[in-house]
Amino acid sequence: MYFYQMMSLSSVINFCTDQEIEKNESPSITTQMFWMSGVAIACLTLAVWQVVQRKPWTALAISVGGICIEVALNTLYRREIVIPSASPSLDSDCQTDESAFLIEEDEPLSFITKLEKCYPVKAIDPDQIKDKQAGGIMGQACGDAIGLFTEFTTRKEAQKMINSEPIDLGDDYPAGFQHGSNWRHIIRFTKNGWTDDTDQALSLLRAIYRTMTEKDRDERLTFEILFAIELLRWRRSGLRTCDPFIGRNKPRCMGLGALVSKVLRYPTFLKNPHMAANKIWAKNREAPLQNRPAANGAIMRTAPIGLIFYQSLADVVSYTIAACKVTHADPRCTASCVALTLAIALSLRGYDSDAIFEAAEEGGLAVLREELDLVAESGLLSEEESQDLDKLYEKTAEEFKAHLHGNWETLDLDEGYKVKGEINKIGYTFKCMGTAFYALNLANLYQKEGKEDIFRKIIEEIAAEGGDADTNGAAAGALLGVYLGLDGQFPNNWITNLADAPVMEQARQHIEELSMKHQQMLKEKIDVL
Repeated sequence: MYFYQMMSLSSVINFCTDQEIEKNESPSITTQMFWMSGVAIACLTLAVWQVVQRKPWTALAISVGGICIEVALNTLYRREIVIPSASPSLDSDCQTDESAFLIEEDEPLSFITKLEKCYPVKAIDPDQIKDKQAGGIMGQACGDAIGLFTEFTTRKEAQKMINSEPIDLGDDYPAGFQHGSNWRHIIRFTKNGWTDDTDQALSLLRAIYRTMTEKDRDERLTFEILFAIELLRWRRSGLRTCDPFIGRNKPRCMGLGALVSKVLRYPTFLKNPHMAANKIWAKNREAPLQNRPAANGAIMRTAPIGLIFYQSLADVVSYTIAACKVTHADPRCTASCVALTLAIALSLRGYDSDAIFEAAEEGGLAVLREELDLVAESGLLSEEESQDLDKLYEKTAEEFKAHLHGNWETLDLDEGYKVKGEINKIGYTFKCMGTAFYALNLANLYQKEGKEDIFRKIIEEIAAEGGDADTNGAAAGALLGVYLGLDGQFPNNWITNLADAPVMEQARQHIEELSMKHQQMLKEKIDVL
């Protein structure tokens, strides 16, 4: 019983310290929270005292009262996150340069114009497009779920657990994983389900849906703000049902990364998420870029953008940058996200792997340069790096290309993990990007060799490399899924036994709907011009 009183106190502390609701919201909620927290603490104290006095029934009655207070606190804590109607509109200087430059202006970056000319939209069978979109979102979830089995293991540990056996989703966990070094980690998550990687991708989908369908929404609710709201909702109560979206059977926020957690907790996150991400990333502005966090928490969730906006590469790039920088300000994160969404978009357009690699490399490097210039102009880099930006770009670009064209040996997905004296690099965004593109390379190779069950083979190879396997599997699964398509390419066992399958089916439907809506918007824009 006393556990519930402690949970009440924890909820109040989280509510007060996170500051996720705007400051000028009605103070009645906060006041109630403080009063009720005081009562909850009093209940806990009295219950303990009654036990000391050998009055267990009195202690039980007080504890029941504490539980009721916990329920009330929980209800208040899970209130919808809104920007109050009394708030002033967001100032122009609160909007990032990127969102104003990329989303609002008609003229895209020069490299986008070049890519549109080199890789124009092809006339493809609509059913094939739908199959590829279904493959992309299902590939994300399946790659995530299978990767969970070996997440936070070394390559040696992962291969011992798999033992050359197919990884199936069933009523029981495969025996090898039940004796693995990460067993306690696995059982924390929904059985046969995906992790936070796909939860955040679905939160992004929800934000895109609201951006494109809510015509009369408050003008302050830009795409970035809507995505920030969805992330906060997920952090508080998991991926729950929120009309018109169905949620998971057991919605919980599980696996939240340290960097994203810090950004979400920043006091002004809901007002200006890009600025909050900048503040967290550049907390020590004199630290070299290579020593800054460039985590994979953005690239793991970015697939829906490529699946929906593939008809316009300008929109793919603009939405990708905006979504990435809601939590990840590092130019390496932005560049890797753009490379992946461009690859997904060109795959939907029907291009082969060579064309996809060329476009992703050119687009990623262009965005990398653009973002390095922006952070330097904003004073977010050290003085030394800002003065020799060309050198910094060249060094980072070489690293980008090395990962884009890497393989299992060079990518070293478990690098530094559990090795004494070495830095743990398993969560590096370039590693995740490299995994997705090497998976694409393997798919092309296996197709030429006439192999079958390609999606399974590659996802299991990723799992066998250990490291941040669920995130690597999610990003690679999305790209593989859209490249191969869903029909006949995915193991039936994975599709039929994936937990919360209705959520993914609805996500597929929304992606199709939004994609068609976007195509219609582009046609209307052309007609106006």
